[in-house]
Amino acid sequence: MGTLEEGETAEARFIKIQAAYELLMDSEKKVQYDMDNRVNPMKASQAWMEWLMKKRKAFDQRGDMAVAAWAEQQQLDINLRARRLSRSKVDPEEERKILEKEKKASRELFNSTLKRHTLVLKKRDLMRKKAEEDKKKLITQLLAAEGLELDTEAEEEEAAK
Repeated sequence: MGTLEEGETAEARFIKIQAAYELLMDSEKKVQYDMDNRVNPMKASQAWMEWLMKKRKAFDQRGDMAVAAWAEQQQLDINLRARRLSRSKVDPEEERKILEKEKKASRELFNSTLKRHTLVLKKRDLMRKKAEEDKKKLITQLLAAEGLELDTEAEEEEAAK
């Protein structure tokens, strides 16, 4: 899993790993996948492809947010498992400190993720605005080349009177 296959992007690899991890971590889904694979390998393959497509769509919609949210969820799961395993060995005061550290780290991660998401949305809005302006500019240039003009809003209002 260390190297990308020919033609595979890092995003595609991430989505495959995420989907496989989620499938394997959910014991019911894993059992269902194993049963489907034994009965009809093509059906299991189809289920896997549907799962990958679902993950691809989610990734396309949320991008970096999906990566951050998934990583945070995996970290929380690991922390919970580690805490359960060591609960009998840790005194209550130490456990309280650990919980407080985890809560603080979670808050910081949430805040940085929120800031990053806000910046991504602002950038998207700026890019859309720029694309719209470029489109208008191109239309104006094309019309000018034909000897025409683009009606402005003021001219449209006067024409409506």
